[in-house]
Amino acid sequence: MIRRKGQFFIISAVIVVILLMSLTKMLSNNENQDTAIHLRDINDALRVLENNNYELFEMMSFLSDETMYSVMESYLDGKKILLRNRGYLMVYNINEIENTIEITYDINSIHMEQIISILEFNRISAWDFDEGVGVGTKDKTSSNDGELINFSWTKNSGWTDSCISGNCIVFDGIDDYVLINKTINLNSFSIEFWFKTKELGVGNRQGIFLIDGVNDIRLFINPNNLEFDQNPGELGNLVVPITLDNWVFIIATYDDTNNIAKIYLDGVLIETRNSISLDFNGIPKISWLAADNYFNGTIDNLRIYNTSLNAEQVQFLYNNGRN
Repeated sequence: MIRRKGQFFIISAVIVVILLMSLTKMLSNNENQDTAIHLRDINDALRVLENNNYELFEMMSFLSDETMYSVMESYLDGKKILLRNRGYLMVYNINEIENTIEITYDINSIHMEQIISILEFNRISAWDFDEGVGVGTKDKTSSNDGELINFSWTKNSGWTDSCISGNCIVFDGIDDYVLINKTINLNSFSIEFWFKTKELGVGNRQGIFLIDGVNDIRLFINPNNLEFDQNPGELGNLVVPITLDNWVFIIATYDDTNNIAKIYLDGVLIETRNSISLDFNGIPKISWLAADNYFNGTIDNLRIYNTSLNAEQVQFLYNNGRN
């Protein structure tokens, strides 16, 4: 039985099974198979990893990655499943009490921003560097706009379109930097960006991102790795190996509740520090560490969050940026 509910359809459990079969081609094409076996197979195939509200759920499947990839998201008012099959996504609202599923909408490239916005609900600043002209860069989330300082507006110093998306900024490693002349004060946080360096193995460290305060939060190259630390502070250095002239995706996180710092490279967790305390309170500077410690390369899509992103969110953002 199917009944219309606004723009949705409520589907009984048996019909849901048949629908999921046709969408994902999860089960055998044998038309004589018993429906109860279909239901058992689906329940066996999808195992939900329990987590807290607003955290990503991940659906596990014994089927091949070619037939289905899916994630599940938890909300205070219910659950949603995102099923990917051959490049298409569908969203389902799960009602476990009534044993029904509401088909919400098809997801294609037009709807991808809606998925991203769910993951980025704690984003407080976003500099996409898409302006391409001028001496300023807009914060697309709030009012923390940046000023481009000391640029010579050449192919090695200024705007470029050789980027992850749209435009971005290339820094000359001499004196170029971006100043966000407003103080940002956070407890938990995440810092996200793409970068490509032209220089490794030099004596001076290259600053990529700095929170300039009493205790500096720093991300910098030294000399063949990217490092995440606090100066002064107890974090030590979380180290990520990098290569020359290749785009790299970095997310550095800090969980103030559990006192855990992490750094991810291209969506993969590289290092963790436990039982530490970080102080994110200061003025953001991009391509700055100290005098004579500027970045030589390109930076794109730098964002700050007021939460510690989890591994699923990091992986999703990496895949979205890469594609």
